[in-house]
Amino acid sequence: MEQYLVQSKSKEQITRNIIAESIGKLFICHEFKLQKPILQALTTGDGNQIATFALSFRHSAYNNTNKVAFQPYVDPLVNLIAHKDLEAKQGVLRALQQIAGNDSLKSLFTVPQKDKMVLDTVADTSIKKELITTVDLGAFKDIRDAGIPVRKEAFNLLEVMTRQFFFEFSPVC
Repeated sequence: MEQYLVQSKSKEQITRNIIAESIGKLFICHEFKLQKPILQALTTGDGNQIATFALSFRHSAYNNTNKVAFQPYVDPLVNLIAHKDLEAKQGVLRALQQIAGNDSLKSLFTVPQKDKMVLDTVADTSIKKELITTVDLGAFKDIRDAGIPVRKEAFNLLEVMTRQFFFEFSPVC
């Protein structure tokens, strides 16, 4: 597990995807042995590490019915939606899509968590000017928006939440 922790900080997306898949598959068989390192990575890790460990839930939550194994991670993941790092935010949004989209695991979310998810996720759907850069290519200008992947995942999570929790939101939202 130590090697996974080290490699999860890699700047290379391909390496982190392989690590995320490996951790996700290991989680299926050894969920309680992995609990401490996963929680540690989610709470104290850098953006790349958070993104990697959050993405691991995409591989472990699919068709998984073990609510007890996923319960400790719901609150940290919901709180990480507001993380400043774009890669971490994208990984967390993907993880929450998978957990919330699983009919067996959707009951893990409390009403306040669902409300927080909606409010924080809706905040990520807006276009942020600080994430847009313009590259001058001579006769042309290329406008690049680094926030597109996060907005896409935010809309995907909102779609999953609408389908799974439609009648379960508090009136405040």
